Amino acid sequence: FFFFLKTFLKIMGASASISAAMKSKRLSKDQIAASVTASPILSFFNFNDYADDKGTISLEEIMHIFSQKTDVFLTHDWGINQFNHKRVARVNKALQSRGITTWFDDEQMEGDIKSKMTSGIDQSRVVVTFITSRYMKKVAGTNAEDNCRLEFGYACRRKTGARMLPVVMEPEMRDTSQWEGQVGLVLGGSLYVDLCDEEGFDAKIDDIVNRVSKIMGPPLKKIIESINWGELHLDSNAISVGSSASPQKSVPAPAASPAAAASPTTTSSAVPDELFTALVNWFVKEVKVVPKVAEKYSHLLIEAEVGTIDRLKKKLNKNQNFLLEKGFDEDDSDDIIKAMFGESHAVAVPVAVAVKAPVHEEEVAKVTAHNYDQYKTLTGHRGGIWGMIQLQDERICSAGSDNDLRVWRLDGTCEQVLRGHTNSVVAVYQMNDGLVCSAGMDKMIRVWNLRTGSNIMTFAGHNDSVFTLCALPDGRLVSGSADNTLRVWNLSTQKCELIIKGHSDSVQFAILLWDGTICTASWDKTLRTFNVQTGNTINVFKGHTDKLVHVNQLADGRICSCSVDTTIRIWNVKTAACERVLTGHTSNSRWTVQIMNGQLVSGSKDQTIRFWNVNTGATEKILTGHTDYIRCLLLLNDDRVVSGSDDTTIRIWG
Repeated sequence: FFFFLKTFLKIMGASASISAAMKSKRLSKDQIAASVTASPILSFFNFNDYADDKGTISLEEIMHIFSQKTDVFLTHDWGINQFNHKRVARVNKALQSRGITTWFDDEQMEGDIKSKMTSGIDQSRVVVTFITSRYMKKVAGTNAEDNCRLEFGYACRRKTGARMLPVVMEPEMRDTSQWEGQVGLVLGGSLYVDLCDEEGFDAKIDDIVNRVSKIMGPPLKKIIESINWGELHLDSNAISVGSSASPQKSVPAPAASPAAAASPTTTSSAVPDELFTALVNWFVKEVKVVPKVAEKYSHLLIEAEVGTIDRLKKKLNKNQNFLLEKGFDEDDSDDIIKAMFGESHAVAVPVAVAVKAPVHEEEVAKVTAHNYDQYKTLTGHRGGIWGMIQLQDERICSAGSDNDLRVWRLDGTCEQVLRGHTNSVVAVYQMNDGLVCSAGMDKMIRVWNLRTGSNIMTFAGHNDSVFTLCALPDGRLVSGSADNTLRVWNLSTQKCELIIKGHSDSVQFAILLWDGTICTASWDKTLRTFNVQTGNTINVFKGHTDKLVHVNQLADGRICSCSVDTTIRIWNVKTAACERVLTGHTSNSRWTVQIMNGQLVSGSKDQTIRFWNVNTGATEKILTGHTDYIRCLLLLNDDRVVSGSDDTTIRIWG
């Protein structure tokens, strides 16, 4: 362990000595959370599981937790004469040389193999799957003790496809439509890295690193390197440079640039106490923040060589983004500017990129009272966000590929986590009586009482993943599934009363139309409307050239659909005629909502949110900010737009 601890400190550029003070230094959750550079480590473990009765944890314990974790778990078949294993071993070394920590079965595992395997997957952030025909057959086989089958199955349950990256190792595996069994089901729709040959090996490894980092964020080593120990108030004897006999100054925070590397970052220890105290007192008195936050902000300013309020004023006069760039909270930044300059100088600083489409610029219409150029980010999910609703009490409930439901206040506070699903939660819906229903890839529908957080009912019946839920006026629940059917459930009797058939592929989304019929979007490339009393098909809407994933009804009664073919289509409900095709997204269009001024808002796999004029088809605004597939959108009662993404974040735009 102490070898790891020394290695950990050497990562920060020092041959470090470890004092008893270092090992025994205890930190509270608030101390860590208040540090801009250290707070990310809280996302890697449940602090309360390790804290003592005083609510603190030692630095030594934190180091031990990190010593168990890796960035990626490499799952593969060894192949004939270990041929594939040797190739994966080369990939493993290449990843490590680029700063990625790995779990790799370099020697055939002995002893408690299952325990080692499950622990490796649990402690990893991403699972990289090396696809060969042999691996696929093993996973799909009947040998329940096969290591490939066990690894892949456990990875699917614990990480879900959102945190798994396929790497194709054989030319015949390039066609994902031929991927069988669980591998095809979970990863068949994912973009893979092609390692079938050695040509361009380094570029392909770089691609793996980029793709892995996109899923998980910065590698563990970078997170560790970025920690500024001065923010945690570790004294100079705790972490020292040079020999233990003659301790030097505190290890500085890593430089942000080569230029900065030549001059260690200034810390509060180099600043007179009276300046630091004056800053803290000003923040507490004028901005009304709590002392811990005031200390955090004072440290940030001092590290930026801004030791007085007068200097801060000069900085802000030159650059009103200064506080945000240094890590200040957006609302607090506004309050600081108001305290310094008065209300007239307080401005809302845009943090999202809003770009007009290159065409139809003359048709740009006025937006609502919101300009949608700013957002608040909600973090907490450990996987992608696949569904959201606004509850009757104004809070948001989100469904994630981490198997969890989360309930949020609009200020970003997560108030509740609902657990019970054993695979990705894809759909969430609130009934008129306040009960919340959820469904997902475990084929189950669950009903929750939010007051108690308890799962009060469970419905089983679908033979595959359940992707969508909606309610009928009489209180019954409708579910749509990858088994191609809709089911109508009576919550009072807890029985399925009707099975509706018609689609030839997965039912991805269902809504109740104004006339009491159900409209569905399916992977069979069609929309259908159904009579929910008889189950009969009323209309079939054809025109899309690829799978449909979402349908929504507009304020004028028409419906709009989203498709993997990248387009959005507007349809006449009665005639099933397509009246307009909206083009602009460069990948799957995924979800739409309509804001009060009539604009249609869409989210896409291309990571953008677009605002459309539904009458002309013109794109009037584009928002960027998410770093992965935007899976769902939600329109709040105040007309703000909420987006959920595979980058694990929720953003409230307004």
